[in-house]
Amino acid sequence: ARGWLSNKYRRLDAVDLADTVMPMFLDDRSDWMVTQCGVTDVRVHIEARIPTIVDEVTVGDEVSLAVKITTSDVGCGALTVAFGIYRLVCANIMVVPSFTKRQVHIGGVQKELVDILSDKTLRAEDKLTMQKMKELVSAMASEDQFRTILETLRGAARTELQDPVAATEILTTTIGLKPYETREVQKQLMADNTAPTMWSLANALTATARDLEFERKSELEKAAGRMMTETKSWPQYTNAVAA
Repeated sequence: ARGWLSNKYRRLDAVDLADTVMPMFLDDRSDWMVTQCGVTDVRVHIEARIPTIVDEVTVGDEVSLAVKITTSDVGCGALTVAFGIYRLVCANIMVVPSFTKRQVHIGGVQKELVDILSDKTLRAEDKLTMQKMKELVSAMASEDQFRTILETLRGAARTELQDPVAATEILTTTIGLKPYETREVQKQLMADNTAPTMWSLANALTATARDLEFERKSELEKAAGRMMTETKSWPQYTNAVAA
């Protein structure tokens, strides 16, 4: 058993999710390409991208449209479809929270459902929920979706940081980086040979996330995407100067 759930928690089996979405990603006729999958103690993660929807943020720095699907069948989260971008130069993914759809695992009290509905009916209802998520992935996989994200990223690439170290310290506070994560973000940021920008700060964060365990990796990928789209918050990073 993976978990002992409240009777208010409507489980959606991760195996059923994989059976629903993976054929779409693995079909030879599909536009999607699976980039990474993971199973942790609390969630299942499936990441994919569309190689044909690709463009440059800056010269030579290509990104493609990506999707991350997560679910927890042990009571630790909703079934989630999150869109973002996949950076080809370093194989990092960045999730954009504003393009995220969630199916919360809460229904009627489980005991009451079991008393009234058959297991076959409950599974059919779960299958319908997952089918909706599958259709959502297909519908959102569009050039328009990608262009909306891309223009924001290009703006971030034109927005320079006065003091990259000070900007990293602000980032540490705003998203709660651990000390070793802060050091790694600074290392990644300094390793970039271009002028430090909001875009390179976000990339330093996703590069740091790449080598962490899956749950923490996902948290930092979301934080990077949130930082990119919350443009009103950029001045706190760009204007930061070490005392």
